[in-house]
Amino acid sequence: LACNSENQRELIIKYNIIPHLLELLKNGNYKMKENVSATFCNLSYNNENRRELITKYEIIPHLLKLLENGNDKMKENALRTFRNLLDNNKYKRLPITNLLHLLKNGND
Repeated sequence: LACNSENQRELIIKYNIIPHLLELLKNGNYKMKENVSATFCNLSYNNENRRELITKYEIIPHLLKLLENGNDKMKENALRTFRNLLDNNKYKRLPITNLLHLLKNGND
């Protein structure tokens, strides 16, 4: 969803789809979580307003859970989303201590 289409990304915002995607990220099956995490990665790419929505809807804690419990594709999508968020100076100070702990120590 929204992979190569700016129009699709804008429609997700226009029709307030993010809360529904978040619900799938929290409660969906593995395939849904893979697709939704990829969508958040795509939404966070190169767009300040969409990056702000990702933080507004508190998606970051759920992406951190994917790093702990998700499959490799979910983890990759979550990390790419964090990279996209941190690609902007405004987001360089996001509270990502949990992410740093996971990257340093694994799931212990």
